[in-house]
Amino acid sequence: MSWSPLAIAVRLFGGRAPRGRLLGVGVTGCLFVGLTDSGSTAAEPAQDFVARLRGAGYYDTAIAYLNRADRLPGVPEAFLNAVALEKAQTYIDAAVASRTPADRDQFFLSAEQELKKFLEQSEHPRFSEARLQLGKLQLLRARQLMLLEDPSDEARSNARESYLGAAETFTGIEKDLRQTLEGMKGQRIDAVKDPDKAAQRDQYRFEFLQALSLGAEAKQLAAMTFRAPDVDGKALLEESLVTFGELSDKYDGFLQGALAMLNRAQIQRQLGQLPEALDSFQRVLEQPDVPALRPARLQAMTSLIEMRLAAQPPKIEEAIGQAEPLIDAARPDERQSPEFAALQVAVARAYFASGEKLNAEGKAGEAKRMTSTFARPLLNSAVKIPGVHETVAREMLATLGIEQPEATPKTNFEQPKSLEEALASARELLQVNEELIKTRALLNQRIEAGGEEAAQATQEL
Repeated sequence: MSWSPLAIAVRLFGGRAPRGRLLGVGVTGCLFVGLTDSGSTAAEPAQDFVARLRGAGYYDTAIAYLNRADRLPGVPEAFLNAVALEKAQTYIDAAVASRTPADRDQFFLSAEQELKKFLEQSEHPRFSEARLQLGKLQLLRARQLMLLEDPSDEARSNARESYLGAAETFTGIEKDLRQTLEGMKGQRIDAVKDPDKAAQRDQYRFEFLQALSLGAEAKQLAAMTFRAPDVDGKALLEESLVTFGELSDKYDGFLQGALAMLNRAQIQRQLGQLPEALDSFQRVLEQPDVPALRPARLQAMTSLIEMRLAAQPPKIEEAIGQAEPLIDAARPDERQSPEFAALQVAVARAYFASGEKLNAEGKAGEAKRMTSTFARPLLNSAVKIPGVHETVAREMLATLGIEQPEATPKTNFEQPKSLEEALASARELLQVNEELIKTRALLNQRIEAGGEEAAQATQEL
């Protein structure tokens, strides 16, 4: 998928064109989130003033104000204690106007420095929140460094350093929360008699599992920055595999534990543990059919197809046979996702492989049916959804004499209104424009259905 830096930024955070020069201090770009406490904006004039400057695009003015805030009369202490968060947010908002990866990365670094400065206040009530967001920022920075089709050695090294920094941050969170939860075990909390304490315990457990999962994911991704992950990143992969094993075995009743099975399978496959990987991918498919797990199930099925096609001899019929029911039963929202499109491409590959086999047997007519009748509709549908699968889908269509125009993402999104809302968007950095997906999927369905609306839908696409 080919995205401009601006399109990625607007996808994540919404955007408006800045109305002033961007920070004359030499930093002009990043991708991240809202860090300020939006709930108190209306009640706190200083915070409201800074928020308005950011909203108008006057980032340099906002930074200048924040640098002098401690010398201005009437600024409350609570605001001064959170100036580092305000500065981080300002660097972050300026990222929407960034046009180059280098500028964007510099903003990541600036925001990270401000978060680390804030975390020197270990007693601040927002310490835990800021520490979690630091880890997520480090993950996000590393992800954007690896967005290029073939990142340079320098970009890989910087991404690896950021991933490992995130792993260290999440490990610290995990250790603290593990100790806290251990201390609560002997309290025998009754959820009926003491619902507040039970809710607090559940929240701690959620944050613990989240930190455990993100820390392992950071190590897994750090390993993938090497050009030979299974060699140079083997130790990191093995460390993350241990953690994902713990999550999937001990906490399979929780979302993080269920999702960990997919990471576990991916790492086993990367390490060459193919029987174990096949079993783990299969276990992902056997998990409950709930919305939060559906993307993982689609990814697992895609990986199973790839592994079966790579087997000697290829297990083509088995790959197609297992995937077709999942495709046929897919819900409308699933059909709009990059994961579903990637699965369609994988199944199309299986049909291509079947066609090659039939050609070798002298059955040219049946071979053409495999590619034209079965594979082509899957590819035509998949190529309409932006994602990392696009290049392969276009190449496969080209072998059939079909050229498809590249999808163009929309960029009209609203700015996140809270920290968690923005971070949720940031975690979807490699996802595609949801509105574009829905529109294209609906139009594609109209085309496939035929009739009077097909021609109009084709023009709209």
